[in-house]
Amino acid sequence: MNNAKCNQSSSIVSDVEYQRLIKELEFVDSTRNSLLTFSFTAVLTVIGIVIADTKQLISPLVCLLPFFLIIPFAARITYYRLVSIHINSFLKVYCKNNTVFSRHAKSIPEGFTPENFDQKAYLRIAWLINHEMFLLGLACSVASCLKYYTRGFFVFFTWKTFFLLFSIFILNAFTFYITNSYADYGKWESHFIDQWETDYHKTILESANISSDQSSIYSK
Repeated sequence: MNNAKCNQSSSIVSDVEYQRLIKELEFVDSTRNSLLTFSFTAVLTVIGIVIADTKQLISPLVCLLPFFLIIPFAARITYYRLVSIHINSFLKVYCKNNTVFSRHAKSIPEGFTPENFDQKAYLRIAWLINHEMFLLGLACSVASCLKYYTRGFFVFFTWKTFFLLFSIFILNAFTFYITNSYADYGKWESHFIDQWETDYHKTILESANISSDQSSIYSK
């Protein structure tokens, strides 16, 4: 019965489509890493220039300019993460012969550790690698506040201070919302797998009905 299901699933997904999906996954992963590398380089460069400005010629608001890069890149990286989850969950259902490791890895996840080790270490690492862009935004915010403070402008209850702090809060909150949207890979993958399983059984049933209809026509 299991072999029959594997054969059915392999007949549904052609080799051409399977290879196309694998290439799309490779493209998504590669592009996501490139965006992260460029973001860190660009943002840290801006922060370095601002910190090196000992003559106080640069406005503290310059530190917030990288958010024009951070927010759209965070959205793109999060979207690519969603695409990766979507495709991987599909392959686990429709291409079971070719996804043995990824299907069984859930029972022995990367975060598995013996009892005498810190069980929360993986969760902390996973949170950090899923919120890189949010951390970059925090770095820009801290640099802006420090720059504002060193120029002697950091006085509460002034419109400049309020505008700076309000802008920092909104920008970081929006960045966190984007990066946190699909941070829980396992939850979203389980959701998509359930949906693909339903679709898979529906597809198999429709294929069986079509085959039976064709057989009845030929028998006549």
